[in-house]
Amino acid sequence: MIQDVYLSLDHKEVEFKSLNGKDSRFNCTQIVQLSTKAGITDVTVDDSGQLKKFYFMINSKENLKFLTETT
Repeated sequence: MIQDVYLSLDHKEVEFKSLNGKDSRFNCTQIVQLSTKAGITDVTVDDSGQLKKFYFMINSKENLKFLTETT
């Protein structure tokens, strides 16, 4: 499911907001993989040893740059 993604002003946290109201917040250092294909970006996050994937559409290459710099 594609989600909205928000990056904190200090670029240290990322928040994934899903349509079902279940939001997830992680430190950017927990991002273990980031890739984009056909306009969809998938992010793999290590949540206490459990890998979780989130999908979103980027609205700005500038925003994606901040996620890439932290991984």
